[in-house]
Amino acid sequence: MRKIEILYFNTYFHITNYVNDDCVKIYDLASSSEVGSFHHSASVTSVAFYSPPSLSSLLRNLLAADANGSVSIYDVDPFVQLKSVKIHKKSINSMSVHPSGKIALTVSHDQCMALVNLVRGKRASTPRSAKNVA
Repeated sequence: MRKIEILYFNTYFHITNYVNDDCVKIYDLASSSEVGSFHHSASVTSVAFYSPPSLSSLLRNLLAADANGSVSIYDVDPFVQLKSVKIHKKSINSMSVHPSGKIALTVSHDQCMALVNLVRGKRASTPRSAKNVA
């Protein structure tokens, strides 16, 4: 039997889970069906969704952080990877997307936080922390 880890659950009854084959799957709980999946290059450690405020019930982009320190940006419809960016030297612990959808903040085992410019697909800045921020 394979281990399933739930990474994200939102109020619109979508659930994203990670299965040990580096695959992120998205389910619609209302219809009890899989609506898409993404294959990732490493173990997924955190996910975040972005929805424009005018379309809050529709998921637009999915961001997946991984154990290699990268963040991948996916278009939810038609389920394609738009960009993958190496942000940290070690595994990313957590990630959050700003409501504007233009930036994300990541924290990692390398004792750094990073601000990610999602419009350009680049790391914007990495302030060093004195302690492990995770």
